[in-house]
Amino acid sequence: MSLGLALRKLFLYLAHIKQSKRRYRSGLRQMAEHMHVVTRTISNNIEEEGQVPGSKRGTPVGTPIPGTPIPGTPIPGSPIPGTPRTPRTPRTPR
Repeated sequence: MSLGLALRKLFLYLAHIKQSKRRYRSGLRQMAEHMHVVTRTISNNIEEEGQVPGSKRGTPVGTPIPGTPIPGTPIPGSPIPGTPRTPRTPRTPR
């Protein structure tokens, strides 16, 4: 392989890397712009409806406080309501 072919291959490789970086960055820019537009649209809709954004309103009504049990969900290790309480029989070895 001659020196010219090696240089050509190197420059083509570097150009390919530069192009892929450029495509990656432009894709990130497009995604960021889209997210900005979506956020602005949602914000405008909330203001038009007369609602206050969540950060100014406090804790939403439906959000449970961490560590408190949710009503209606069974607590691990507790008996299931409505079932007779019978001791478990040990399994027989195989």
